[in-house]
Amino acid sequence: MKKQQVEFKVGKSTLRGTVFIPNGKGPFPSIINFHGNGSKGKKYFEWGEKFAIQGYLAFAFNFRGCGNSDGDYLIQTHKDALKDGETAFKFLLEQKQVDAGRIGLIGGSFGGFIASMLLPEIKIESLILLAPSACTHKSSARLDEGGLKEEVKYFKNKDNWFNSKSYENISKFTKPLLIIKSEYDDNVPSDVVDRYFEQGFNSKERKIKIINGADHRLSETWMKDEAFEDMNKWFLDTL
Repeated sequence: MKKQQVEFKVGKSTLRGTVFIPNGKGPFPSIINFHGNGSKGKKYFEWGEKFAIQGYLAFAFNFRGCGNSDGDYLIQTHKDALKDGETAFKFLLEQKQVDAGRIGLIGGSFGGFIASMLLPEIKIESLILLAPSACTHKSSARLDEGGLKEEVKYFKNKDNWFNSKSYENISKFTKPLLIIKSEYDDNVPSDVVDRYFEQGFNSKERKIKIINGADHRLSETWMKDEAFEDMNKWFLDTL
């Protein structure tokens, strides 16, 4: 397995990430990761290395204003994040080792919302959403600010998320869908996550998995390990 540091342009901004390439000759089934709101996506880079050992080409990157990517997070909009995700997906397709007919996507929290919003624009064979968040058009002009307290307050108002376009997109998604949720999620309420599963009725295979004892960010090693085992098995069966 080898790691390749990469960068690509979105407008005037440079986004950075890592491509994890398995040993052997490609093309390889491939996985792209969308991390959560404002995070550095550290666990997605850790999982990328593990997926490469399992024979997948994996790509983890940072959205604008996050990690090593350019930009100021506090002035980014959801529209910016959608553009980042779409451009990152196109960048993955440009890699010669990628099997374009066998691509899986992992979206966590805000990244799960972005992944779902992009479904009409991208072609994937399998989707995993980790505690995905949601928001409606009226509430999505800016990235959320204010930390956990404001996020909890935000989700208490169903008008902010219940009719999100992301749920409509999931209802039209026909490929395999895995939802992973944390028992003690202190960011995204269970109802928000469950609605993705409920609306995924057209997926040819769908499953919801609860990681008992876990928090939203999967902050302990055992939580990340359990999530990886679930995801690895899912992609083994669906990619």
